[in-house]
Amino acid sequence: MVTPLGVLGAELEQEELIEFEEKEAIEDGTGTDDSEEVLAEEVPVETIPVEDAVIEDSTTPEQAEEKDDEALEESVESGTSENVRENIVEESYESSEYTASGRNGTVNWRLDHNGTLYLSAGTLANSNIGGGNRAAITKIVFNGKVVAPEDINGLFTKMSVKEIVGLNQLDTSKVKDMSFMFWITPVEKLDLSKFDMRKVTDARYMFGHCEDLKEIKLGTNFRFLNTNASLPDGIWRNTSTGKEYSANTLMKTYNGKTMAGTYVKKEGQWIRDSKGWWFKRGDGSYPKNQWEYIDGLWYHFKANGYATTGWAKRGTQWYHFSSSVVRSTGWFKVGGKWYYAYSDGAIASGLTQIKGKWYHFKGGNDGSMTTGWLKSGSRWFYFHGGNNGSRATGWNKIGGKWYYMTSSGTMLTGMWNINGKTYHFKGGNNGSMTTGWIKLSNKWYYFHGGNNGSMAKNKWVGNYYLQSSGVMATNKWIGKYYVGANGKWIPNYR
Repeated sequence: MVTPLGVLGAELEQEELIEFEEKEAIEDGTGTDDSEEVLAEEVPVETIPVEDAVIEDSTTPEQAEEKDDEALEESVESGTSENVRENIVEESYESSEYTASGRNGTVNWRLDHNGTLYLSAGTLANSNIGGGNRAAITKIVFNGKVVAPEDINGLFTKMSVKEIVGLNQLDTSKVKDMSFMFWITPVEKLDLSKFDMRKVTDARYMFGHCEDLKEIKLGTNFRFLNTNASLPDGIWRNTSTGKEYSANTLMKTYNGKTMAGTYVKKEGQWIRDSKGWWFKRGDGSYPKNQWEYIDGLWYHFKANGYATTGWAKRGTQWYHFSSSVVRSTGWFKVGGKWYYAYSDGAIASGLTQIKGKWYHFKGGNDGSMTTGWLKSGSRWFYFHGGNNGSRATGWNKIGGKWYYMTSSGTMLTGMWNINGKTYHFKGGNNGSMTTGWIKLSNKWYYFHGGNNGSMAKNKWVGNYYLQSSGVMATNKWIGKYYVGANGKWIPNYR
């Protein structure tokens, strides 16, 4: 158990205090941990065995941590989506098979643990299906005919849906607004063969940012209205007639009576020559001086059309590409520094949890893993060096001195009780464990040296006696020995 001993927290008055020299503060506002709680940390009775290990091999930071923690827990980046119910279904869906349920109009919906949203037959009142669980929905199943209202703006917007089963059971004959219907949805195939869009007047961005869409089935009553429907760029081939259309041409000329059928997006291909890699689109063109979304990932192409290698910035986010144009993900090392990229290639910055361990990455145009001391607000943190890099907790020996970090990584200062032993840590920008004599609030204490560091109690230290409170005794008998005003034993005292 770690508890503060505030009554002894006065400033040090010991003349020979060691000046703090080891910390080279990395002033950075990121990495703040809001937790003030100090949790129990285990420490032996007599000595502190933890050494600040610096790993010299070429293992990644993640591997270095796994060597010391065989039970490494998986990152808890994702949480259970909040169950938001607007109109609770009268019949019970409380089975553990489902995480959320509700009603929209007369349509009952329920979401299972796999992210599949089931819709019963009925009439929708609005476009809000799934309540507040949109991001958790990966698949939709229509279990009967669902009649849509006049406005289904954003019906599937920003869902994580890759598959929609039974979409041909959605009755759109009354719909007037289909704008943003599939906006930013990673769906790959859409069966719109039964869509009746004869009353639709607004289909803006219906397929906006649907970069994963590769196949679309269109019927006789389907209409694009205009190119604002934002069908993904590329060459779309009618699988029945073999005719090919650019996205713009298909949206401008589509006629359901003569052009209904399944359209497949023609894939491009990567080509390498003596100058590097470039991408040939399905229509024969190639991207240049831009970012291009290819097979679920973003790539950057220079003005000459060749893919960028090394570092590239998109908006405020940095990415890294290897010499073979492979986007770097996970841990990777460049110029002797460690970096971490998420699965989409975005470089991590600030305080980041990776498989249960906390790391800090510099912000701005740097992004490399922080090592050493970091000050956030008024608190100090330490990140291991070498190939480790994780945030230090518990006892750590740094530069020959002992420090104690809470479970949230905050360096302790002042007087603390740790597992029944009392320790003192210097204040300000120091924080190292105090050893030897120290005067606090006009009272003297003694802390053992070496790897012990705990407060001396109920024992003699030389000619001085430390009482059960740790305070040096003065002007009193200790058994048959007498100590004077300065605490020193006076031989032959009468």
